Amino acid sequence: MRVIKMSPSAREYILSRGYRAVTVELEGLGGCCCPLFLSQPVLGFPDNPEHYRVFEVGGIQVFVDKTAAPGPGEVEIALAQGEQGMYLEVRGLHHLAENGLCGK
Repeated sequence: MRVIKMSPSAREYILSRGYRAVTVELEGLGGCCCPLFLSQPVLGFPDNPEHYRVFEVGGIQVFVDKTAAPGPGEVEIALAQGEQGMYLEVRGLHHLAENGLCGK
């Protein structure tokens, strides 16, 4: 994987909550034939760090699931606004298997 970027607001969000790490998990949704995997950032360290690649971004450790692969653009952790308030989102990652599924 290339470089992971983090927006200044995402960095401040993580640090203001007392964390120095974020874990990017892949959550599988959908059926067995064509599942969809969403990148889900979770504040803190993973339970099984051996299943993750580690990056240092602005003084924060970022653990990325080893089955994640970058898309054609940048990989970025950003702060977003939703109906429930502010949350972290990851852009530019997908599951390695998605490249070969559903006739792609």
